[in-house]
Amino acid sequence: MSADRPTVDPNRVVQHVQAHVASRLAMMGAATSCVVALSGGLDSSVLLHALARGPRRGELGIRAIHVNHGLQAAASEFAARAEALASSLCVPCVVIQVNIPPSDQGVEGEARIQRYRALAAALQPGEWLLTAHHDDDQAETILARLARAAGGSALRGIAPVRSFGAGHLARPLLGLGRAELLAYAETCGLQWCEDPMNRALDLERSFLRHQVLPLLQTRWPDYAAQAARSVALLQPSLALAEQATLRQLASVQDADPSVLNLDALLQHGDADVLAMVRMWLAQLGLERPGARWLAELLRQLREGAEALHLVTQQVQVRQYRRRLFASRTGPAEPRTLSDDQEWDGREPLPWSDGREYVLSAPLREPLQVRFRRGGERIRLSDQGRSQEVRDLFQRHGLPPWNRDLPFLFVAGNLLAVGDLWQSEAFRRHLGTVRLRSHPLESMD
Repeated sequence: MSADRPTVDPNRVVQHVQAHVASRLAMMGAATSCVVALSGGLDSSVLLHALARGPRRGELGIRAIHVNHGLQAAASEFAARAEALASSLCVPCVVIQVNIPPSDQGVEGEARIQRYRALAAALQPGEWLLTAHHDDDQAETILARLARAAGGSALRGIAPVRSFGAGHLARPLLGLGRAELLAYAETCGLQWCEDPMNRALDLERSFLRHQVLPLLQTRWPDYAAQAARSVALLQPSLALAEQATLRQLASVQDADPSVLNLDALLQHGDADVLAMVRMWLAQLGLERPGARWLAELLRQLREGAEALHLVTQQVQVRQYRRRLFASRTGPAEPRTLSDDQEWDGREPLPWSDGREYVLSAPLREPLQVRFRRGGERIRLSDQGRSQEVRDLFQRHGLPPWNRDLPFLFVAGNLLAVGDLWQSEAFRRHLGTVRLRSHPLESMD
């Protein structure tokens, strides 16, 4: 235990952890609807139990989601254990299956990406997703990011709260250590799964947890709490630097903030350019590339590469008409609708450009969704002439790779092109309902 964290009497550990979770949620301003990311392991089991049995249990609407990655034979056992715990606490639980494709992020990194995309898609407006990260996880994250030359984000650590999907993400166990969670689980007689992958030393986190951090603990027994304290002390300085970068980024963003004005960007020094690119990619919900990739991007930008197109398995950055565009590599999510299908907005519409489209409420009369075929025309104003969508693309400088958008029809008439152009007739059809799109969620 840390000198900064009071030693917890085993007889009071349950009250201590439950009070900590309740106070963290109150400080974060968490609403009354919470979703626990329940793996079935020690940490998330403690979190769900502390919520369901804690002092705010009468105020909270709690549900749980278990994401089954299907990476090992015991995956179904983990799902069953999670469902059993939730049922014993009278908490509804759903299991979501995800596939883990090959990735330069590695199995561990790609599993995290797919897990958070699934959780984001399942989150309802205004809900708070709660994950079970604690101080030992904070220390692991800092070391892992430092090893990858992650820059200032390494020292920022795990954010205690941030916007996420249609709601927010919070980590109410930050401020507690793994030893406290273990004592809580043993006192309450909880049963949990031990993931064999947590012992696989070829995985980054497992190597840190079982080889590096125990060695640190022999010299600095309270290293995890001190790392968490260091993160807290650094936050004001990091926040000031982040605000400065945010102002710089706003000055080089196009009318569309997902596009950068290349000439304006290159007026800044190298360190500022890299900081702005990192923040820009984060705003777009894209994974942060490594230091070498960013250095190569900077080199090509400075040398004026006309055909700039840098790619990882997750991110690609391209130039068009002296503007910089970023997107996910390839179809981030397969189209779930075939050509000329109906969509009433009850479920999000994932698209191959790495975005998904949502309606603020379901429609009584569904829309027809079609892929671009060429030659489509749209009449934006009731009083105006129809015009070719191709001309709109060219006039607004939309790069060729961003033209794969859902074309939305009603009664055979094209009324909207994604959420970029919507006709007056389309707005009448929607009434008070609104169409918007956002990047498919990624995770930090």
